[in-house]
Amino acid sequence: ITQSPDQQWLIFADSSANLYRINRRSGRFDPLTTLQLTASSAGWSHSDEWLSVVVNSTFYRLRYDGSQFAELLTDTTIFRVFGWSPDGESLLFPSYRDGPWELYRLRLSTGQLTRLTDNEDIDETDAQFSPDGEWIVYRAANVDDTNHLFRVRPDGTDLQQLTSGATNDYRLQFSPDGRWIVYESC
Repeated sequence: ITQSPDQQWLIFADSSANLYRINRRSGRFDPLTTLQLTASSAGWSHSDEWLSVVVNSTFYRLRYDGSQFAELLTDTTIFRVFGWSPDGESLLFPSYRDGPWELYRLRLSTGQLTRLTDNEDIDETDAQFSPDGEWIVYRAANVDDTNHLFRVRPDGTDLQQLTSGATNDYRLQFSPDGRWIVYESC
């Protein structure tokens, strides 16, 4: 289940991976696809116009009403999508195509794939663009399995560790103005 940024719609998949949307205000229930495949992840663009979904290791993009369904990328090492850039031009996703879990950015207009992280002993996951698109914040599990938050520019430069210590930090979320990052730590 995923909720649209304006909190008006919920998207979910049934046991056959058909996608549906529900209007939270009216209760209207609409089918979006009849994939008959295994959907593993979905995410909304910031404009609420587009939905990305991973189905059987293939990235798809479709309009929120189910139209303009298009394949973006097939990769057997993709299981979920993390987020859209604020301008709607890029998607973030994890993949273990080159070893451990690393973060990648797919530019939709060109199909260009950029590896954002390159750490042999660390798995990077749970990434989000900042609301202004200047940063990508993500969670990384290091060799002792402690999870911390990091940030990197969308081109993969200027890596900075944001949290440290013996606790695990995860489930990050930006404040709407991008000034704060809320996360769980335990």
